[in-house]
Amino acid sequence: MSTAGLSDLYVTAELDRRPTVLPDYRREMLAIHELAGRMAETPDDVLPRFVDLALEITGGVSAGLSLYE
Repeated sequence: MSTAGLSDLYVTAELDRRPTVLPDYRREMLAIHELAGRMAETPDDVLPRFVDLALEITGGVSAGLSLYE
């Protein structure tokens, strides 16, 4: 069994190489409003929709959410 070191877990250098894109504050605000509405109506759908919105807003091809408890 191999163990991962800290350098395998942090991708800061890779993130630094990515181009900077200006934020779309209006789109982000609309996403937050949508998520707030879903929390009230269908809370189980919030996290999957959060990931979908993150992909849409950032133009990403993969996304995830890490929770620290």
